[in-house]
Amino acid sequence: MRKKISLRIQEIETSDRKDRVIYFEQLGIDALFLDEVQQIKRLQILTTQHNVAGIPTGYSQRAHDSFMKVRYLLTNAKRVIFATGTPLSNTMAEMDVWMRYLQLDLLQQQGLTHFDSFCSRFCETSTALEISPTGKLKSKTRLREFVNMPELMAMWCQVTDIQTAALAEVKTPKPHYHVMSCKPSPEQIAYMDKLCDRAEAVAKRKVKPEIDNMLKITGDGAKACMHTKLVSPSASEWINNKLLACAWNVWQIWTITAIAKGTQAIFCDRNAPKKDRWNSYCYIRDTLVMLGIPADQITFIHDYDTDTKKARLFEAINEGKIRIVFGSTSKLGTGVNMQSKLIALHHIDCPWRPSDLEQREGRGVRQGNEWSDVFIFRYVTEGRNNQAGFDSFLWQAIENKQRMISQVMSGDRTHRTIEDIDETVLNAAQMKAIASGDPLIMERATLEAELQGLGMQLQAYNDRQFRDKSKIQYLADMVNTTYPASIQRIQADLAIVAQANLKQFISDRGVMLDKAVLIDHHITEQVQRLKESYRLTHVQIGQFAGLNVFLSRFGSEVNGYIGVSINSGYEFNAECQQPYSSLLHVVRNAIAAKLTTAQENLERDRQELPILQNRVSQPFEQAQEYEQKSNRLGFLKEMFDAIAHESPVDDSGTDYALEGEDMEESREIFWSRDSSAASLEPPSTAIVEALRQRTFEDWVSGDADNWLEQIAQIVSNVEIEILVNGDRLGAIPESKTLADFRLVRGGEQLTIPQKVRFV
Repeated sequence: MRKKISLRIQEIETSDRKDRVIYFEQLGIDALFLDEVQQIKRLQILTTQHNVAGIPTGYSQRAHDSFMKVRYLLTNAKRVIFATGTPLSNTMAEMDVWMRYLQLDLLQQQGLTHFDSFCSRFCETSTALEISPTGKLKSKTRLREFVNMPELMAMWCQVTDIQTAALAEVKTPKPHYHVMSCKPSPEQIAYMDKLCDRAEAVAKRKVKPEIDNMLKITGDGAKACMHTKLVSPSASEWINNKLLACAWNVWQIWTITAIAKGTQAIFCDRNAPKKDRWNSYCYIRDTLVMLGIPADQITFIHDYDTDTKKARLFEAINEGKIRIVFGSTSKLGTGVNMQSKLIALHHIDCPWRPSDLEQREGRGVRQGNEWSDVFIFRYVTEGRNNQAGFDSFLWQAIENKQRMISQVMSGDRTHRTIEDIDETVLNAAQMKAIASGDPLIMERATLEAELQGLGMQLQAYNDRQFRDKSKIQYLADMVNTTYPASIQRIQADLAIVAQANLKQFISDRGVMLDKAVLIDHHITEQVQRLKESYRLTHVQIGQFAGLNVFLSRFGSEVNGYIGVSINSGYEFNAECQQPYSSLLHVVRNAIAAKLTTAQENLERDRQELPILQNRVSQPFEQAQEYEQKSNRLGFLKEMFDAIAHESPVDDSGTDYALEGEDMEESREIFWSRDSSAASLEPPSTAIVEALRQRTFEDWVSGDADNWLEQIAQIVSNVEIEILVNGDRLGAIPESKTLADFRLVRGGEQLTIPQKVRFV
């Protein structure tokens, strides 16, 4: 670590990227406002826990530069304001980064400057056997959960002002979430079977990790769920894929909102538009153009590479000149203001992180949107036999992560522990469950994942039971013995003080001192004598207000106590210039205050005791669920073991060489490992014509709400001014169904809202 830092410093010193103009300190900045600060979160974390997963390891020069400027301003009593909608992206450990930016002084006071100290107080690590992204079964230590969350949130909320749309009473559109599920094609099912073979081979160490691993398999599976042309040049077309489902849905919404110029955003992170390679961007765009949408109303954010061009693009989208825009989360999801007419958002793929999902949907669910409702669509490819597919697993993982972040963003302090979030990589068991489509295999994979979470909850319950029982014993002793004895002693002291003469001090030699100067001189003299003594550590120096007065030395410091004994005495400042005044203050105020405190503590603990006793008597809430699922999982394991025993894992671990028939088998298994996309080509005319004839019921089951009807209803209530230049207007009936409002223009049918003012 020291060598790495030295090399980094040397690299910075020798770099040509140096300021040649005015220095930052000379700018005279009084306040710094930083928006979208998640872009400077990669601040270097120094830790000795190099083998613990879940600790951010990234580093960027921009973050380090921002940190130095922020600390300079705060140290010099200036102001710094951070703004972001996604402060936490990957792990709760990112809270330490933001606290180092804004609360470094507090961390120093609490002894939490070093990340390892922060972890020791708020994090818990555990070691367990895991299947790594390379498929190896190994012992891995990671940050499993964050503890002491109320205390951490108390520190965090000192510098954070968490404002949700509900709290700030910001008027934002109401989001409507819909899922369009598509049946898998035979090619997709076959490809998922091959992925299952690859996953099993990785788990059994039949292939080197650098050649194939679960991370690569996860990526290939996600691409195959979009379209098999992304992984195989020879893949064929079929109509029931999620890219065409998205194109059909976009086309319908474009038609319904034509007069109102409603805009739509389509997000996809896993492949970018390329001129020579098949990609989802161009495929959907070409389909939309063939369906009749003008090409000049569709654009890719990738074609706008400067801030000036992007500003013009967003202005055109807000005006409704460009009505459909494609982009990735990084290019279209962060810091983009195109919400004016945005009525629909489409997720072609599942983003990598919950913050990416937040940034995507924040483009439409945003203040300044003219629509009262925004429709958000997720497109997923099902697994075999109508079971959950690859997309469903990825979306479920993202939603689990988002729940943890939502607890922090809501300022929730009721949970003492929160599970940490981590990367999204499927393991071999999940891959096998997805590929097979067997309900029993799917059930087994689901039960194993659920029982892991329930097991952690059970462990937390047992830990809390142990702590509560220990505290009950402690509180019972305090309520029944300690507090009553302490209150009785303090009341006796108060009775003695009430009858005493507070102007007289009797020295240890029996001399009566009735002047403040004499009392101060006597105490100061005794303090000096105790300091010079090598033998004495405490001594009684007299009596005051009917109580004994003691001095106690610890090292070079001397403290004063007044009471029946030194252990039960009340402390006063014996080394001040006027110790007699300190004595008077203790006698007149501190004893009574201590009695009040003791009585309040007694009442507090007396009320807390039955609460803890009631909580200890409560059983584990999910005990029945845990037992049922454990029994069911055990039954499934016995059944699978009875059918066929799994092949043992090769424990040699070092020899990945394959020879003869094994090598040929490996090549057959990994025929699609080095997947490549097909060449760029538009969809066939037959596919587009078949798509044009499809209806809502062809995509969605009959019991689902028809969102196209809902959008038509919303559009019909919008008042819009349009120019009439010889267009023939169809009659506007009173009903508000999807097919009722039409404007005939050049042979095209476009929806027209009910509330229209012609000028």
